[in-house]
Amino acid sequence: MIRCQWAVKYPELIPYHDTVWGRPTHDDRVIFAALGQCILHAGLLWTTLLKKREQFAAAFDDWDVDTIARYDDSDIARLLEDPRVIRNIQKLSSVVHDARKFREVQKEFGSFASYVWKYVDEPLQPDDARMQRVAEKMSQDLRARGFKFTGPATCYGLMEDVGMVAVHDTACEVGKEIRASL
Repeated sequence: MIRCQWAVKYPELIPYHDTVWGRPTHDDRVIFAALGQCILHAGLLWTTLLKKREQFAAAFDDWDVDTIARYDDSDIARLLEDPRVIRNIQKLSSVVHDARKFREVQKEFGSFASYVWKYVDEPLQPDDARMQRVAEKMSQDLRARGFKFTGPATCYGLMEDVGMVAVHDTACEVGKEIRASL
């Protein structure tokens, strides 16, 4: 099977490439997982994060936003001791804080997916000049809503992960399948 070059370079990430990355989703749980991972990723190599995806999910109650929104200081202290996660108090606190904000957006828009997908009608092409503006606009709005660790790079990572950007290489068979389904 022909895949994106990075997936071939990191075979342990092929399941993520084939089943998650760049697939348009409107599933709030998947979107929150992507947001949480993007927050934890800030300043780190992308592959470092991706290799720990399952460990992050286990440590963060399978990215259940309602459960994480109820985390308190003892939960953050537990995570700070957990070798499965990136033990940075600012990032961990931001994931919990942003879970609460995520729920506020869900209440306002009916789902977080409705909110985030309002920025694009269909997945943008990687060379689309609007891509950076969309990431910046989303970042500004999320920050105005009180989100943390949601700069343009985090928003762009989220957009890639949840399929708002058609990121697969043109020869990639997974990308061809996704494009055919749109």
